[in-house]
Formats: sequence, C-alpha cells, structure tokens
Amino acid sequence: MNQSTKVTELVSRTNTRDPYNDTNSAMNPQEYEIRLLHHNVQSLSNKLLDTAIMLTTEHSKIDSVCFTEHWLSEVQMKILNIGGFGLANNFSRSHSMSGGSCIFIRNTIEMKDVNYLKDLGQEKIFEISATDQFTSSTILACIYRSPDSDFYAFLHTLELLITKVSSKGKHLVLCGDLNVNFLQQNSKLVDLQNLLVMNNLTNIVKSPTRISNRSASLIDVMIIKQHRKGDVFSESNLGYSDHLVQLLYIKARDPIESPISRYKRLFTEKNTEEFQYSLHKENWNEVTTLGEPNSSFNIFMDTFRYYFNTAFPLKTTHVNNSMINTWITKGIIKSRNKLRLPCCIKRSTDLSTKSLKYIQNYQKIYRKVIAEAKKRETDKIILSATNKNKTLWKIINKETGNSQQAPNIIMNLQDKIITNPQMITEKFNSYFIDIIEDLLSQTNRHCPQQNLKFQIKECP
Repeated sequence: MNQSTKVTELVSRTNTRDPYNDTNSAMNPQEYEIRLLHHNVQSLSNKLLDTAIMLTTEHSKIDSVCFTEHWLSEVQMKILNIGGFGLANNFSRSHSMSGGSCIFIRNTIEMKDVNYLKDLGQEKIFEISATDQFTSSTILACIYRSPDSDFYAFLHTLELLITKVSSKGKHLVLCGDLNVNFLQQNSKLVDLQNLLVMNNLTNIVKSPTRISNRSASLIDVMIIKQHRKGDVFSESNLGYSDHLVQLLYIKARDPIESPISRYKRLFTEKNTEEFQYSLHKENWNEVTTLGEPNSSFNIFMDTFRYYFNTAFPLKTTHVNNSMINTWITKGIIKSRNKLRLPCCIKRSTDLSTKSLKYIQNYQKIYRKVIAEAKKRETDKIILSATNKNKTLWKIINKETGNSQQAPNIIMNLQDKIITNPQMITEKFNSYFIDIIEDLLSQTNRHCPQQNLKFQIKECP
C-alpha cells in the first residue's frame, strides 16, 4: 500500500461519524448508571485545556474520567483541577518518573473510598486507583502496568483485586493500560484471558487502541462482567495522543426520571463536633430516672433524633451535570477538529520533514490560541468584578481545587485542644464575664470606695 492510499483511508476514517457521538447526541444520560471515559493521556498537566474542551463538547455526558500515565506526583495531583469533577483516587510514583493512574468523578456523584484495595498498589507493576459509587453496586478501578514490570506479579495482584471486589458483593469495572497486546497471541495473554474467563470477565475492546506508522496494538482495556443489551462502547481519537479514548455507557436497571433530586446529610467534622457537644450538654436525668424501660428508650430516641436532625439536617439537592466554559468558542472547536486529521496522519504514515514541521507548528498555534482564550476569559471576569481581590482568590481556589471553607478556630485551654465552635464561644463568653468581675474586685482592693472622690461640675 503506498502512502497516498494510506492517507486517503485515514481521511475517510477521520471523516466517518463516530458511532458514539451519534448515540451521544440522542441518548438520555439518566438511563446509564456508569458513563466512563478512559485515556492514556501521557502527561495530564499539559492537556488540561484539551480535556476541558473534550468534557464540554462531544463527551459532555461523561461522569467518570480515568487517566493512565498522568506523570504527576502526589502533591501535583492534589492541586490539579478539572472543572465540574473531583479527584476520587490516584496512584502516583514516588521512586521513578512518569506512569500513574487517577479517577475523576463528577461533583454531583457521591463516592466513597475503597480502603481495602489500597494495599494492592505497586509501582510499575500494579498502579491502581479505585472508587466506589453510592449510586451503583460497582467498584471502578483504573490500572497502569509498565511494559518492563513483572507480568506474573501483576497477574497475581489482579487476581487479588477480583477476589476482594467479589467478596464485597460488588461488580468490577476495570479500565486502563495493561501493556499486554490483545492482538498478539502469547503465553502471557493466554494466562490473562484465562483469569478473566474464570471470573466471568471480558475485555470488550476489540480493535487497536494505540496506532503508529509502524505498528498497531490493543493494550488499553475495558473489562466488565458482561456486556448487556443497551450498553454502549466505542473509541474516539482526540488527536493529541497516540492512544485512542475508550468510552463505556452501562445501562441502568432502573433509569432515573428527570429532574434528578437527592436527599443528603452533610457529615462534616464541624457538624460531628456540634452533635457530640449537644449530646454531652444534655441532661439525661429524665431518661435514667424513669422506671419503665420503653418510656426511657422513647425519650432517649426523641432527644437523640432532635440533636441528630439539628446537626445533620436533611437537604434536597438538584443534580446539574451541565458544564459551561465560555472561553471555548466555535472557532476553537473547529480548529480542534481540523487538527485531528493531520495528527492522525502523522502517527500512521511516514511524512517528510516539511510536513512534520507544518503539523508541529499547527499544534503550537492551536495550544497558544486556547491558552490565550482561557486567559482572556479570566481577565474579563476579574476586570468586571466589584471586589477584584475576592474574585481573584475564587479563581485561584477553583483552578487549584482548594476548598472555600474557612478553617475552624483551635483553642488550647489548659493543655486541652478545643475545636468545637459552640464550646469555644462559651469559653470566650465565660472569660469576658469573669475578667470584668476580676477587674472590679482588683479596683475595690486598691481604691476603696471611701477614697474615691467624684467631682461633678455644673454645666455653664
């Protein structure tokens, strides 16, 4: 096949409508309990703007984003911000560069840590990040394995992962880059497939996920229990990485009708301290003095329930998955779409030095344009704000993912640390009441009443 034929095929493939996007334009996201995207991003920090564009445009209905090879340290991950998403879990290397995995979940979705899987993480061998979503019985895991690591140590740890998730009565959804080519039969692939088959798991990715001008391999995976009718899977070419994106929509058994409302309680550290303090201050004599156990229990539960609902009130929240980035213009989207074709040709064909330089310059110009667009939007917000300092700090906190909540006051009283705001307030009140009495007593001792002479002058 000559070069012109290959380019023609690539143009045809790029211009073909993505089946996922066809589905995405008409699908109701509430019909799917998991809407997952995985991408081997190869340095996340310099692709944050590309990620923002992707999650605002064609993949705006995604609620779980998994990245492998983010190349960031633990500290860098903590201050990384993706608008509308929160960092659920991550694995960062401490003894070598590159690698890593992370999971970002949309802010409207409740999640919890899976502490029983933390000890499975091993640098290069099994770089796992995982989370548990309240809305489903699913453990989502994202794994990166370095190609030069011990494969059978990885396989053993994968078996432990599957066993632990199964013992909790959960379903495993696993994505990532395992650096095992599913298109090339060998003993390692056979052992991996046997492990998956024994646990009724399957890799639903069937076509190459990494394409270059010399090879094509299937090393990125989406492993699930079974592919039910109504589930949607596809791949997408973002244009800035030699790895394709994998997308998975898992059909919900009980679709939620819109609008989505949830009832939730906030169990913050501050609320918990207030609850404990209220229970501590309560006089329980009525409970302990009653001779009838049922009456005592009912009084106890009424009191307990009152303080519980006061400290942790039930609030109604409305889920809004829309993300608005006004700096992402139609021109930027059009330029991004045009850039995908030359990038695809660059990876898949042997181009001349002149052609490669042209594509590189196009990429540099595009990155400068989107960076400038984001900067101008930020400048516009600051200049139009009444309180510029406050607005500036809001932007900084948003970009670094910092919380806006002010920290509690901490008081050290007689070698006892007090953090409860109500208790601190009472201590301050007591102090100022007592200090006035002390000052009055000191005044009376040093200046007796009979020695005080008051001279009242008449007004002229």
